Amino acid sequence: MPDKERVLPQIKLKYFHNKPDKGQKPVKYDKPCYYCKRKFEKVGSVLDAYSDRPKMVCEDCAIWAYKQQEGFRTKKAAAARRRRMFDVNYLFQELIIGLYLQNNDLHSINELPDEVFEKIMEQAKDVYNSFYSKEAKVKIEELETQDEVERELTKALPFINL
Repeated sequence: MPDKERVLPQIKLKYFHNKPDKGQKPVKYDKPCYYCKRKFEKVGSVLDAYSDRPKMVCEDCAIWAYKQQEGFRTKKAAAARRRRMFDVNYLFQELIIGLYLQNNDLHSINELPDEVFEKIMEQAKDVYNSFYSKEAKVKIEELETQDEVERELTKALPFINL
């Protein structure tokens, strides 16, 4: 069970970044946030994503909804915990990419052909979801340091067939 007050440190990612590249402007959506009705730049979540009328929610409202739904005491704690859920998964993908690069004597993610990258991402998702239960994922996400998270995620790497 996540600590509802603790603010977890952000995971540092090597290949995936949370911010646009320098000089790249964030995308403006032509429809307002479903909750606050403001125009926004960063999608926080999508409601009814598979319907004919998906509802876009801005990042601020998605964090607010997560805080309310999960009972976090502060917006900062909710934002950090929500970010951690995504970043642990991204970190697992990065570990697999790093393993593939090392095994194939490649030096950059840019050297990966698109089809190989897609295959790695699909396999990473499958292994992550089959190796770790929901409860195990929560325990990993709650680990304090990135080193602890990486040590735990590394246990699944022998099950990757690259």
